[in-house]
Amino acid sequence: MTLLEQAEDTLKTQPWGLRHAFHDAFVAAARETPERQAAWSRALEEAFADARGALVTGLTDKMDRREVEGASQAWREESDPFSVWGRWAPEVYFDRSYIWHWGAVLTRVQPVEGLRALETLPYPALINEVLVLQCREDRELIEELIVASPPVFDEQGDWGPERSVAALLVVNLIAAHMNALHDALSRATRTSGNKREQPGADATLKGFEERELPNWITRVFGLLLRRSDGLRIALGYLGYLVRTTLLGREQQYGSTERWGAHESTLGGLVKVLRDAGVSVAQVREAWCAAEELAMHKETEDAKRNRVHPRSSGRRGEREGEGARTLRANGFPLLCGAAVMLGGDPTSDAEILLFWSWFEELLQGRDPGLSLVIQGRSLMEVLQHFGFLLAKLPDPGALVRVAYAKLEPQRRRARFAFYYDERCHDLESVILLRVALSAASYWLDREKPGEQADAARSLFMWIYERARALWLTAVLDSGQSTRELVTSCFAWVPLLFGESRGEAFKQIIPPLANDACMLVDACVNVRLNGIEAEKLRVLVADAGADLDAALRDVYQWSELTGRKEEVSEGLQKLAEELGIKFNAPEDG
Repeated sequence: MTLLEQAEDTLKTQPWGLRHAFHDAFVAAARETPERQAAWSRALEEAFADARGALVTGLTDKMDRREVEGASQAWREESDPFSVWGRWAPEVYFDRSYIWHWGAVLTRVQPVEGLRALETLPYPALINEVLVLQCREDRELIEELIVASPPVFDEQGDWGPERSVAALLVVNLIAAHMNALHDALSRATRTSGNKREQPGADATLKGFEERELPNWITRVFGLLLRRSDGLRIALGYLGYLVRTTLLGREQQYGSTERWGAHESTLGGLVKVLRDAGVSVAQVREAWCAAEELAMHKETEDAKRNRVHPRSSGRRGEREGEGARTLRANGFPLLCGAAVMLGGDPTSDAEILLFWSWFEELLQGRDPGLSLVIQGRSLMEVLQHFGFLLAKLPDPGALVRVAYAKLEPQRRRARFAFYYDERCHDLESVILLRVALSAASYWLDREKPGEQADAARSLFMWIYERARALWLTAVLDSGQSTRELVTSCFAWVPLLFGESRGEAFKQIIPPLANDACMLVDACVNVRLNGIEAEKLRVLVADAGADLDAALRDVYQWSELTGRKEEVSEGLQKLAEELGIKFNAPEDG
């Protein structure tokens, strides 16, 4: 028996797996002839309707009844179908076993009628329960349901009057199925026998991750794109998967495993979209539709009578100079477009459209930009943006133009206490980080000469702007501008090579009197290939004393009790330089 077969058997031997085995036999018999299938379909629809009718009336607790009614009302007022992928569900404990049972059997006997019946439930979380608990282990059923699900969007791209979301919930089963099967296979790998068999088991798991699952993802998303509304659903799911990946929600605390169901699903979806010839313009159209919908929701919400908290006297994020003008989360879709462009884009026109869209999100202060500082994606995402920018003829000019357009936001940030918001200068910080990456890729593709000098000149321009942001920051949320300044030093070895000494003479003196900034900057340089002793000499030639700065930071942390200021990188650098810290004497 192969490990994959063992994993599938593991799924089937669970209590719900045994139910599925019974369902398989029953469904096979019920679908033997069209007449028998139709008869069983009618009987199961009646049973499901009875269970659905008893769902709310069976609630005896008034609080639970209000929770269910509130969730039902909120769903009736919802205008965004894609919200089902991250929608809140009330924590109400009542018997739903009949809903699960009849809904699952009906869906397997007659998928179209089964999904329509499920959509009569009060809110999508109940539909999702049936699909996840009863259908996620059945790969063939998922494929069948993707084809059979009612249309979500009409020919104009609007959410249909039936308000169907079954297809969206079924699509989300793709990642759920992969995760369940991978977990089962991992358990089979860990219990596959003695240690001598472990390398082979690990190779089987790796092959499963790299071949079998990607092949199935390609097939199932291919089925999705054949639907009339398939592309619209696929692009919406692209944004959802990117958002989940950016936030790192799959990574369990302390986990060292690199495989993730959502991340692998994202890779497969991007491949299918790329093979289908989907362009940046089409991804941007999906964002435009989301932005229009978000604006409509905000307008409708403003018409409701609400009790507002007492005003603090501060202005909102949509008031004043440099105000936020965008409402939807466009950044995940932009990241999806960047992944689709890949590591070897061939069309400058596509990259220019991508960059123009990025500028649009920066100027409008897209809410999705906050994902950069919330998740684990800061470097890899912005580095790829820089890689794409460096493919264009004059990256420096594009960066300078984009930065100038953000000046109203920077003026707004100088009066941060007048506004009821926290993340000031975020857009400028993101742009400069992208520019740092672009400068390195730009230099990498140019031979020594005028263009290479232009890349180094761009770095110096970035450094000056980063210092200006830091020095003028009224509220430096998360120390984003301070970290931007010290991060610049990480790029010096790559950009300047043997001429790094001259570069240090320009960029170190402005920080020489701030021991913490100098040490953080030097730690970044050390992590990027400059030996500790050589770094000490370079810093001294630039007019600063690295040893004294290291001691000052340590003594300050001892005095204030802020041990976190003595980072692991600082301690390692001090050890390499032979510096031993002495705690201050008692008394």
